[in-house]
Amino acid sequence: MEIKLPPRGTVIFDFDSTLIKFESLDDILAEKLSDAPEKAKAIAEITEKGMNGDLSFFDSLSQRMKIATPEQKDLAKFATDHCPQAFSSGIPELIQVLHDNNIEVWVLSGGFEEAILPFAEYLNIPRERVHAVQVHWYQDGGFKSLNKDNNFAISKIAGASELKPQWHAPTIIVGDGYTDYMLYKEKLADHFIAYTEHFAREKVINSAEYTADSAQALSIKLKELLAL
Repeated sequence: MEIKLPPRGTVIFDFDSTLIKFESLDDILAEKLSDAPEKAKAIAEITEKGMNGDLSFFDSLSQRMKIATPEQKDLAKFATDHCPQAFSSGIPELIQVLHDNNIEVWVLSGGFEEAILPFAEYLNIPRERVHAVQVHWYQDGGFKSLNKDNNFAISKIAGASELKPQWHAPTIIVGDGYTDYMLYKEKLADHFIAYTEHFAREKVINSAEYTADSAQALSIKLKELLAL
């Protein structure tokens, strides 16, 4: 009988501008606002404030939802249009290396879970290791409300705090935003790597323990921290 060894560590990825090249929610809403560029610009500005830590996640999400809301079909279309070509270069290969070395891979995101799950499935990341914002829909697929029973609609810290007991040391957070750094600051992870390929935010970089500007640089640092 094959003996299954415990995982050698846990790597937790942000989704937007880390696993993929851009912000999924902005892309989903931008298409709906193609005839209202001023609203699309306002949404992008709110996103940036949140990623810089100048606006709480809940306030950032709430403000964007007041400007525009998606339909359920928009989330499905996003995945159809962008998976797998939207992945950051080298990310699928890196994830496979982690799997091959018995490292658990998780995805924690402030994006919409339904839009993220097809990407996670492509990367062979189990459904139970993907956590993001969930939505209640009307029967016709229209936006009803955020699922506030899911703490990821409140903040990444609130959501991650419930998951921490499931992770295996060393636990490493990889992301481009200040919310990702805050998981490390709140001692929910052992290390934080700021992923700067798509956005190099000064506040995040200055706070980060480590930085990586490509999947190749990230691979080197992860192998070092995980002793691979």
